[in-house]
Amino acid sequence: MPHTTRIRTPEERITFRRRCLRIAAGVGFVALTSTALIAGPAQAAHPEVSLVGSEFEIDTDANLVVDDVPGLDWDNVVEARQADAESGTGDDSFGQGSKEDTEVPSPVTGSIPPNKSDLKTFGTYLEETPGGDFLHMFWHRVQDPTGTTNMDFEFNQSDVISANGVTPVRTDGDLLIQYDLANGGTNPELFLSRWVASGPKSQCEAANSTPCWGTRVNLSAAGDATGSINTSAIPAADTDGLGDISARTFGEASVDFSAIVGDGCVTFGSAYLKSRSSDSFTAAMKDFIAPLDTGIDSCAQVIIRKVTDPSPDPSDSSFSYTTGNFETPTETNPSFSLKNGESQDYSQVFIGNGLTVTEDLAALPAGWKLDSINCDASEGVTPLIDVSTGTITFDLDANSDVLDCTYYNETGGTVIVRKVTDPDPDPSNASFGYSTVLETLSGASNPSFSLGNGESQTYDDVLLGTGYTITEDSLPPGWSFESLDCSASSGVTPNIVGATVTFDIDDASDVLDCTYGNQTGGTVIIHKVTQPDPDPSDASFGYSSSFSTLDGTVDPSFSLKNGETATYLNVLFGTGLTVTEDSLPSGWELLDLDCTASVGVVPSIAGAEVTFAIDDADDVLECTYTNRAFGSIVIEKITDTSNGAFDFTSGTLTPSAFTLTTTGPGDAGKDSQTFGNLDPGTYDVAETIPDFWNLVSATCDDGSDVSSIGLSPGETVTCTFHDDRELGSIKIVKDRKHAADGLGANHPHEGVDFTITGGELPAGGVVVTTDANGVACYTGLVVSGLVGNYTVEESIPGGYVMAVPGTQTANVAEASADDCSDTNAGAVKQFTNIPLTNITVSVDSQVPGGTYSSIECDVAGSDSVSIADAIDDPSITINNLEPRTVVCTIVIDP
Repeated sequence: MPHTTRIRTPEERITFRRRCLRIAAGVGFVALTSTALIAGPAQAAHPEVSLVGSEFEIDTDANLVVDDVPGLDWDNVVEARQADAESGTGDDSFGQGSKEDTEVPSPVTGSIPPNKSDLKTFGTYLEETPGGDFLHMFWHRVQDPTGTTNMDFEFNQSDVISANGVTPVRTDGDLLIQYDLANGGTNPELFLSRWVASGPKSQCEAANSTPCWGTRVNLSAAGDATGSINTSAIPAADTDGLGDISARTFGEASVDFSAIVGDGCVTFGSAYLKSRSSDSFTAAMKDFIAPLDTGIDSCAQVIIRKVTDPSPDPSDSSFSYTTGNFETPTETNPSFSLKNGESQDYSQVFIGNGLTVTEDLAALPAGWKLDSINCDASEGVTPLIDVSTGTITFDLDANSDVLDCTYYNETGGTVIVRKVTDPDPDPSNASFGYSTVLETLSGASNPSFSLGNGESQTYDDVLLGTGYTITEDSLPPGWSFESLDCSASSGVTPNIVGATVTFDIDDASDVLDCTYGNQTGGTVIIHKVTQPDPDPSDASFGYSSSFSTLDGTVDPSFSLKNGETATYLNVLFGTGLTVTEDSLPSGWELLDLDCTASVGVVPSIAGAEVTFAIDDADDVLECTYTNRAFGSIVIEKITDTSNGAFDFTSGTLTPSAFTLTTTGPGDAGKDSQTFGNLDPGTYDVAETIPDFWNLVSATCDDGSDVSSIGLSPGETVTCTFHDDRELGSIKIVKDRKHAADGLGANHPHEGVDFTITGGELPAGGVVVTTDANGVACYTGLVVSGLVGNYTVEESIPGGYVMAVPGTQTANVAEASADDCSDTNAGAVKQFTNIPLTNITVSVDSQVPGGTYSSIECDVAGSDSVSIADAIDDPSITINNLEPRTVVCTIVIDP
């Protein structure tokens, strides 16, 4: 069957004997009186040691089943039950020398020695009887160890967990019920100690200082406790879910709970079991089972609060209360009284049904009534509220229940008089006087008062009555009564005649809320708007005026920037008043003066001056001065290389034709023309591109096209024309005669250097080398139309001769291809080389001194070469021969 915390039924709560733990100051324990129930065998058909008055069976051979019907035992009650952690290395126990007096014992894990009690389960059950209450406990362990059996049941009032994270924080008066059984014994002794939080050490059982467990009381000897142990095994079928129980591994005990805690409130909501290593109170604690919720509680809380309207209550009235079915440890059906802001807190009210709290409506102070009761702050309680009788009916069934109710009472009504002036604020701080006919709870009769602008007078305790009045009867010079508005009133129907309001107050919720309006002077508002908006120059515009204000200002002058406003809320009545814009920054013009936003005023506008009259406090002169800044256009000329003079024309700018001359490349050499004082509009400019120049770009910094430059008020637009000179290239084609490549002279010649000079090249020129195709390309040359022709000169490789000797002239025109594929014909230069040959003719006489020989070679196109007779081995060599026919004649003389 399930095992849960014991919860009492509503019927049981009605008969539940109320109790409260009473601990005398400075005394360790409440003495156990001679009226305690005497322990002894109950009348039963089997051996028992149950306490007299208890229906719970404590068998001499402890078990869990009911042996005598009707009766109680563990298998037919719903006890609070807790199992221990699994035995073995994960079992929890107390270590590090923890003893009973250790305020925060130290939990550890590990196996319990076989000679000590290895706990499995424990449980508690509170039996409630008309004669008193009995607390029953059982323990269950793994085996019967050698030595004594010492089990300690600790009952804690607090549910706050201590620093060890397992056991609760101990509170003064906590209970320690000790079950001590001698080795092999069958009749345990039960002792009681209470936790002592402070005081002399003489209160302690063993410790040398407090906090500690107090001196033990032998409950068994006093007849207030009994217990037993099973001397025979219990089969699983009879163990209420605990499994097979071997002999001497199950023990149970009963304590006369009423005898040890007395009559009153009690809360011991948490309990846990632990074993000691011996019967000594100072012995180390061993195994323990974590705390369970016992459900032992008997009292709740009732709070009654008082709030009055008005609050604070000037009469300091007192309200009376009675209670029913209401009992505390010290009172039955108490009565009490409360004033505004006070409360009655019964922190210990016995649990029960049909409790009542009633405000005595017949005894209410004169002129007061109960308005409402609010119990929303209650916890765990759903009260029945009857405002007509002033009664709250409720049940308390748990110690966590809190009835928290506020009684609201009211008397009198409220009168609020407010003052608003036009102008607001009132620079003169004028004061307006009032008289009344009314009475207040605080004793004021027909009070008079005065108000300035924005002030109010409140009477929040006006007694019920009819024909009350309020009159504004004292106005400062120059002011007039304008209005009286009481529409904010509630529960009141005011009658307004001029500056007097007549009204009745017949309910505490009635509110007369009236606003008196008075006026003098008008308003002048001057706005400033510029084009452009916003104004990057932050220009300031000056104004003069001809009018006066309520605060004494005469003919004020002021200045405004774009978006600013000058406001005069207190302009005195008058005619021929003026405002004039008479100070404009350079480069600005007045574009418009618009006073159409004015109210009650007919302004006359002449140029920058407006003339007007103020004859009512509602009159408003509201004018907007709009000024426009001139714009400018800057035309810049930048040449990316070199310099030059460039002509421009425009159909909208003056002068319409102009020339810009750059002095060098880039920004450093740029030239510009500025056109100022321009009205907003569209303008154009065009460049006449000189010969041999290109227009790289023509852009305006506002994104406009140079042919349609959009100019806004106050804007400066810069348009920049970038020109660059035309550039071209020189392409050199180099070929040669080369027999290995075949006949002809058009074979590409790679690796031949050429020097290009002229134009803006360095004095030594630049050197290019032909590639595998016999081509050399040089780009980025300023065209010859600007810098003249270029000269190309070959560095002739060894063993070659130019087919056409000398340098070549290149006329460079515009070209852009990096590979010279678009080089103009005048800049494509072809060079052809011819290879040279050396020949040697010789005679080798086989007989030294044997012959004379002569050699003569005829070189076509050149002189013949010959050698006279020479003995033995004559030879002749001819170098650097271009391709041709050479005929040699050799004569050998015998």
